[in-house]
Amino acid sequence: MRELTFFTSNQTKLAHARYLAEGQRVRIKGFRQRTYHAGYVEPRLSSRDEILTGSYESAKAQLAKAGFSEASHPFILEDTSVRIEALSHDGVEVPGVDVKFWMEEQTFARLDAALRNAGNDRRAVVRSDVLLHVPSAFRRVWRVDQPFLIFTGEQQGSIVEAEHRFDTNQLCPWLDNRSFNKWFVPDGHTLPFGALPIDDAYEVDFRRKSFGPLFDFFESRGFFDVPMTQLQLNFDDRPNIILSGYTCSGKTTASQRLFIIARKAAPSLCMSMKISPRRPSEYSPVWT
Repeated sequence: MRELTFFTSNQTKLAHARYLAEGQRVRIKGFRQRTYHAGYVEPRLSSRDEILTGSYESAKAQLAKAGFSEASHPFILEDTSVRIEALSHDGVEVPGVDVKFWMEEQTFARLDAALRNAGNDRRAVVRSDVLLHVPSAFRRVWRVDQPFLIFTGEQQGSIVEAEHRFDTNQLCPWLDNRSFNKWFVPDGHTLPFGALPIDDAYEVDFRRKSFGPLFDFFESRGFFDVPMTQLQLNFDDRPNIILSGYTCSGKTTASQRLFIIARKAAPSLCMSMKISPRRPSEYSPVWT
């Protein structure tokens, strides 16, 4: 299985990407899983192109500092943005790529009032851009002549008429009650994205619409077809039984009885461990 480095400091976003990669022949690993070096610096700019380019250059610098070669090590980063139609004009998206900081200062009452003052057009679009670094060693095989590719996904919807109260999904934390997901209702639904059941959310997942084409690209270029060579350890697949209890609760006796019962299965090792000295009535707790 291939491994793909994801530059992000957002653990929820990393969990989301791993969820989307389930069933794919790729394992997504955060940059901090590979090295102690800090992640990339994401500049706070109003231009999507400038943010992606600046983040990309910072990620490459961190990759080199960690000792990885950008010539052979593909990686990704992702940027999420929002366009509220009533508040966006002349090519300027609101809140645009600044949505994370915008949400920190925004209240629903303030947003609702702004929309009503603008004619109450509540349409909105959530966009995801995934940038893939194309290592020079892969460009000929991948038939790409540029340093990176961008895969974009969008989901249309609207902003709720009234604020919903719900808890963040503990298993799928990207379905939350803190981000724009708490106010954004995808087309075809009546609940905010953050409150949707996971199966419904998957169908209108804005990141699925950018990561999906990324995985399709890997498949089309045979990226998943190259086997990874690594040390394979042959583990005993027989079940292990662990006994835990207070001193003199019978752990050793139970281990001895279990050993007798399990002898037909020819266990390779049966062990009872304790931290107190062995009593005179006890014999060696290890059998082979």
